[in-house]
Amino acid sequence: MGKLDSERLLNIDMFLPSGERSHLNDLVIDRRLDQFDFFGLPTKLLKSQLERHLAGLGDNSPDTLSSVAGIVLRLSQEMCQGFGGEAVWTMVRAQLPANEFVVPRWHPDGKYFASEKKCYKLATTLKGPQTLFGVARDEALADRLIEEASKNYMENLSNPDKFDEEDLRIRKKLAEVVEPLAMGGAGGATIYLVGDADAVLHSEPNITEPRLLVTVLSGSRKQISEWRERQKKL
Repeated sequence: MGKLDSERLLNIDMFLPSGERSHLNDLVIDRRLDQFDFFGLPTKLLKSQLERHLAGLGDNSPDTLSSVAGIVLRLSQEMCQGFGGEAVWTMVRAQLPANEFVVPRWHPDGKYFASEKKCYKLATTLKGPQTLFGVARDEALADRLIEEASKNYMENLSNPDKFDEEDLRIRKKLAEVVEPLAMGGAGGATIYLVGDADAVLHSEPNITEPRLLVTVLSGSRKQISEWRERQKKL
């Protein structure tokens, strides 16, 4: 935890065996699916539910689906154990190529639940471009622009044209003050600080090929339940 405390993020190697890497290479993502969310203790139930969900991606063999879901289960278990949690929120999102993030959407993650301890989240892309992470060259300006982005969301979401115009303006300004960090490539994951004044800035990448994003957040049963209830209201 020492390095995480000082640097706020940590790159790790997932040490995927050749068989799992082969299944990830074989994975076909032809369709965009609804986001997969799992709340609770990371058991085989997570794996079985995710396998059924991933079956909608395209023409994939049962072995490929089982292998990919197994990786996600293992990451969830390791995050839960590594951070002394009792449950996890595991999210899996399949994305198709799009130009939505040609200009990055730099932002920090806010608080997911009430906690005085620092909270960390894992993110990895099992297929496709990895999440971007960065640091602000001008923190005061970045903070102000992030506040403007939040205000735009609250005030203009019901007016798509106005929202999009303001969103693009803010993104372009943030791109001028945020320096992307050199991160690991395929086979790696990032654990980063969330819900804190020093939460790490990150963004979706420019999605030029099919992408499978996985994030895992660990906490107590009460905390994960609290976040689940908040999700229902979003």
